[in-house]
Amino acid sequence: ERVLLMVGPHGEWIKYTYDEPLHLVPELDGVRIITNTLCEFLQCVPKCTEDIFRIGSCEPPALLYDAMEHYERKSPKGDENIRSIKDALEQSVEACIEASGEEFSPYMQKQLLRAAAYGK
Repeated sequence: ERVLLMVGPHGEWIKYTYDEPLHLVPELDGVRIITNTLCEFLQCVPKCTEDIFRIGSCEPPALLYDAMEHYERKSPKGDENIRSIKDALEQSVEACIEASGEEFSPYMQKQLLRAAAYGK
C-alpha cells in the first residue's frame, strides 16, 4: 500500500492510498496521478465553485444557484433568494459563469449557466 499526501498552499492536507505504484505528473492547474490501472487528475477546488457548492454555503452565488433550482420547481423561495442578494447579484452571476468554466460535467456547466441567466 502506498500513501500519497497532498499538502495545500495553506497547510491543509489530504491523504490518498494506492495499492500499486504511482507516478505524479505536474500540470499547470493540478497534478495527474498515473498508476498501472488508472489516470486521475487532482486540483484545488476553485473559490467560485466552493462558494456555490460548499455544504451550508450562504454566499450570494450559492443563493443564486439555489434560487434557480427553486424557480425550476416553481417554488416562491427562488424569488425570496434573489431579493436577499440583490446588492451582490452581478458578482453572483459572474461567479456562476466562472464556476461553469471550471466544471468538467456538461450537465453542471448548463446548471451553472442557467443560474447565471436567471440572475440577469
